[in-house]
Amino acid sequence: MEEEELCNNSHELGYIDCHCHLADDMFDKDLEEVVANSKKDGVSAIVVVPIGLEDFSKVLDISLKYRDILSPCLGVHRSKEEPKTKEV
Repeated sequence: MEEEELCNNSHELGYIDCHCHLADDMFDKDLEEVVANSKKDGVSAIVVVPIGLEDFSKVLDISLKYRDILSPCLGVHRSKEEPKTKEV
């Protein structure tokens, strides 16, 4: 497929939000609406990332609930690293 052809048909491909903090407490009340509006606006996938280790479970829970559009990505940014211990 030609580059120009890809650009002209980008609306058919949809959008992917590759870094989203939907597990943040600010989305607790309207997450369903946010997901529905994203789909309506042509978003085909959303990668949900945690802020820290404490968000891992919530990221997994909401990714399972909206598995048709949300995908979890688990990791910790080096600025949010937990204290180093000998145990993992």
